[in-house]
Amino acid sequence: MTGVFTVRPSEITDDFVNMLKTFFKDRELVISTKDDDETDYLLSSKANKAALLQSIEDINRHSDLVSFKEADL
Repeated sequence: MTGVFTVRPSEITDDFVNMLKTFFKDRELVISTKDDDETDYLLSSKANKAALLQSIEDINRHSDLVSFKEADL
């Protein structure tokens, strides 16, 4: 049986743990963690970092912005 739970650390309560125990009974669990902060990835190469920082600067200066109508989505 496979289950995927996406939770914040504050949501890992005794009730949550008890639910896991009930749901999986005596089967072995594999618990994997993942931090979904993509900032490190976006800054991992010089080209990505330069593009991201340029985009932030453009937003702050209100330049090179792209506009569209919701109906066009």
